[in-house]
Amino acid sequence: MTNSIETLKTKIAAQAARIEQLTAENVALRNQATSAMNTIMQSIYEYWEDRCHINQAFKEILNIETPATDAALREIQAQAIIKAAQFIPTILNRQHLIASRVITTLETYAAQVKAGEVQL
Repeated sequence: MTNSIETLKTKIAAQAARIEQLTAENVALRNQATSAMNTIMQSIYEYWEDRCHINQAFKEILNIETPATDAALREIQAQAIIKAAQFIPTILNRQHLIASRVITTLETYAAQVKAGEVQL
């Protein structure tokens, strides 16, 4: 019983850390978007310098790295692939050679997506 509680505590702590990472990325994106919007609103679009500031603001938004968000999306994509693999037996008999190979291939692909080795 204690082992189960410790396992749950570990999982909860990992999820809490993940939420903090996602929140930090969201705040950074929101701050960059607000900064870009402020730059645009303050600009009169008549001077080359204004256009350069706007261009730089958008470059900063596009260059924000979001590893926690990217990992969360990969996990969701991998789960979708696994769900598809789990649905196959309802269509075909799992014992069928082709169905079994498709399921195995999808499970492998899901693991690769989750690890970031391939992109959808």
